[in-house]
Formats: sequence, C-alpha cells, structure tokens
Amino acid sequence: MTSPRRNSKSGWYQLCSLDEAQPGKVVPFALPDGRLVMLLSTAKGIVVVENRCPHAGGTLDNGILREDTLTCVWHGWRFQLPSGRCLSHPPARLATIPVEIEDNNIFICLNHEGRLRKRR
Repeated sequence: MTSPRRNSKSGWYQLCSLDEAQPGKVVPFALPDGRLVMLLSTAKGIVVVENRCPHAGGTLDNGILREDTLTCVWHGWRFQLPSGRCLSHPPARLATIPVEIEDNNIFICLNHEGRLRKRR
C-alpha cells in the first residue's frame, strides 16, 4: 500500500501511474490523513472510493469487482460504480473521490488539510 504525493495543483495528489489501474483489479492506498482508499478500473472508467463498507466498516479491497459493480465479501452488499450507490441497501453509499488523469498519472482531489473532498 502506498501514499499519494502532492501535486502543484491545489488539492490534487498523485495517487499512482495509470499502469496500476488494470481492469478488474482493486488496488488499495493509504492517504496522508490515514484514510484508506482504493483504485478500481471498471467498465465505466477509473474510480477511487473510500476503502470502507458503510455497513460494518470493514475494508472492501478484497471485494469482488465485476464490470461496474463491487461486492463486499463480508455481507454481500453491492455497490454501483462510479456513483458508489449501494444496490443492496439504499440509501447507503461509498464515499467517491474526484479523479483526473494527466501525463499517464492518476490524481485524486483532497482539500488543503489532506482530507477527502467528497464528490456531491
């Protein structure tokens, strides 16, 4: 698990190289504030979400990713990506993180304190 590096763009951090985003793989990362996130390459593109199931708080990086759905192995909750919407138990959802791809690198948007800036 690696940590993102700060980029000159305000609030954006380099998470990893685009090469690390392979279809069907879930890649975990630790953020500067200690939160865990994961990178997923879905049928709808690159997605970064908080690595925590809203049901029981367990990590999701060992979940099953099929096309644009992530299934938690602990209790079977299913999440639609990239929205993070829970298909099993609405209105639960995963915290999603804005992503940009630039120069073969994946960047995520955090606020100045290094905390997640949630997409609305």
